[in-house]
Amino acid sequence: MANYQEAFRYVFEENFKYNYDINNQTMHLESLYSQGFNDKEIQVLFKQIYGVELWRQFKGGRIKNQKTAELLLLLNVNGLLAIMLHEMQKYYGISPSSQMCEQTLHQINQIPADKLHDWIIAGINYFSLVGNMRKEHVLHQ
Repeated sequence: MANYQEAFRYVFEENFKYNYDINNQTMHLESLYSQGFNDKEIQVLFKQIYGVELWRQFKGGRIKNQKTAELLLLLNVNGLLAIMLHEMQKYYGISPSSQMCEQTLHQINQIPADKLHDWIIAGINYFSLVGNMRKEHVLHQ
């Protein structure tokens, strides 16, 4: 089963290139700093509260493949997990709830990992592109 500590390290320490809403994240960090939090306290908050909640939302400890769990955490950090779960549920004929139900969890653990990873990364890249296009459109209005 997947390990939260490894997934957290992958998402928050190794893979910021996929975090497409950096300006929004910077604003959230600045608000924590303005309330007197230091770097170490913010890291603890992210790792022990924020990250754990995101991990719990998709039942990360029950994902069989570590890389799959890391990518699902990355999706959730970027606010894309519900969208991707909904699409997956429709594709596999699971009643769409946008939540990690038992049927969806079972399906995720059955899909060949390399194909699932490609699909998740493609989704992250797609939504990153769409998000950037929306920002550019708003700036040019």
